[in-house]
Amino acid sequence: MLLLIARGASLRATKSSASPELKETYTRARQLCQHLEDPQQLFPVLRGLYGYYNVRAEYQTGQALGEQLFALAQQAQDAAMLMVAHRAIGQTLLWLGALAAAHTHLAQGIALYNPQQHRTSAFLYGEDAGVVCHSFAAWVLWHLGYPDQGLAQNQEALTLAQQIAHPFNLSIA
Repeated sequence: MLLLIARGASLRATKSSASPELKETYTRARQLCQHLEDPQQLFPVLRGLYGYYNVRAEYQTGQALGEQLFALAQQAQDAAMLMVAHRAIGQTLLWLGALAAAHTHLAQGIALYNPQQHRTSAFLYGEDAGVVCHSFAAWVLWHLGYPDQGLAQNQEALTLAQQIAHPFNLSIA
């Protein structure tokens, strides 16, 4: 299972989140996880599938996977997982035009974020959830008519990305 999760992260970095190989890898991992009933292993698998569908603009499927992530995070009572779930739901809601709901989820993800504790998520998921939450919160605020607040969120994303020194996060910010 862990090898499939690691392979998925590698495929995301080398092929893209939209690659058929990535989908196949995470789909196989999901099949294996169904027998384990372990939220800690299923979560990164669903997160990988979420990324695949979201990048391909299949937002309804992405939203459903985001909700599954949220349910798993609540079941596990894991703040890091909950932060990633809020990030996933918030981004998808942004793309769907549900700006107020997107802002709520992204703000909750930001509130849960602790750079020292969550820095390793950049290597598990290929991105830092704090950077992404701040970046997309900036977009949401701008669209809602608060450009100054959006700029402040974007500056926070950039500061975090520079501290992490992870190239993909720098490009997001």
